[in-house]
Amino acid sequence: VLGQGPQLSPSERATLLRDVQRCVDESELLVLSGGLPRGFAFDTVAALVRQAHAGGRRCLVEASGELLQQALSARPFLVKPNRDEAEALLGRKVDGVAAAVDAPRQIAGPGVAMPVARLGAGGAVGAGGPPGSPGETSQRRRAAGARSAPREATGGVPGCSGGAAGRT
Repeated sequence: VLGQGPQLSPSERATLLRDVQRCVDESELLVLSGGLPRGFAFDTVAALVRQAHAGGRRCLVEASGELLQQALSARPFLVKPNRDEAEALLGRKVDGVAAAVDAPRQIAGPGVAMPVARLGAGGAVGAGGPPGSPGETSQRRRAAGARSAPREATGGVPGCSGGAAGRT
């Protein structure tokens, strides 16, 4: 279930952003997942991705809609839209293995090292390298052999962001 977060005052937003920056400074990786509390601009996620880059950190983004669109402009290390989000961004269906492999790369464009598409019960597929590279070929094999996976309440694959974060 997706719902809106609380409305934060300007001082609460400033405090939260300061705390996030402190965490980025003390970490190797920033994971931005979900939405934002009300009161933040849509470009906040993109700004946080740029802050992570400025500090030499990688950033993983799991968002939807305008937040995801804005984040893509900042080129996070990994983006992970689900099938519905991928279809909305691409304006077409994502059917079959070939379309699932191509979708994250088309969404992310240049500059995103690990675009991943979550396929619900079909698992997830990543575009881990340029077309024809060993990484890209192995991703196709994984997608072709995908089996039904347990699902979170949000339709994601449990541990997918955490597993990706642990491998970066």
